[in-house]
Formats: sequence, structure tokens, C-alpha cells
Amino acid sequence: MADIYADEGITGTNTKNRANFNRMIQDARNGKIDLILVKSISRFARNTLDLLKYVRELKSLGVAVLFERENINTLDTTGEVLLTILSSLAQDESRNISENSSGEYCEDSKRQSIL
Repeated sequence: MADIYADEGITGTNTKNRANFNRMIQDARNGKIDLILVKSISRFARNTLDLLKYVRELKSLGVAVLFERENINTLDTTGEVLLTILSSLAQDESRNISENSSGEYCEDSKRQSIL
């Protein structure tokens, strides 16, 4: 095992500010990793374009990404098709959570100002 790359408390919607994610990608580029084990697609990235970009790059480097919950190995032929569908769902779920959270905040603010 090379390392554990965990970005605690950082959203998966954008990989730009995820220091450990970016360190993992760099380690893969440097040949230190040949397999990345991830709990689920949403833990890797919640943005479909980012997910596919990095999965394709890792695949070109010979690095497999195994998504445990979905049982997807990116080096399998059906991996990318399934990833595209499931990551789109994860991205939509993340967007819905964000919209609902900001909507609840606005509703709470309106209720408080009425009291």
C-alpha cells in the first residue's frame, strides 16, 4: 500500500482544492500506484467531467480504480460506461443536496425574520 489519500471535510464536487486527491494523482503519474481502491464513485469525484478525466488519465498510466460499492474496475471494458451513468447520478445528488441546503437556509432566515 502506497498511502491513504483522504481529504477530510472537502467537497468532492471540485478536485482543484483537494490536496490529497491531487497528491494521489501525482503519485500515480510517478509510478508509485497501480491500483486505487475507493469506497464509492461519490468519494472519488462528484463531478462527471473530473471523474472521467482522471479515470481516463489513470487508465492510460495502467492504474486501475476499483470502486468498491459499485463493483467497477476501470480497466474492465464496461467500466467507463457504468461510471458515466453512475457519476452523473452522484453529481445530480450532490447538486440536489446543495440546493436543498441553501433553500432550507433561506426558509429558516425568512421564518426568523417573521418572528
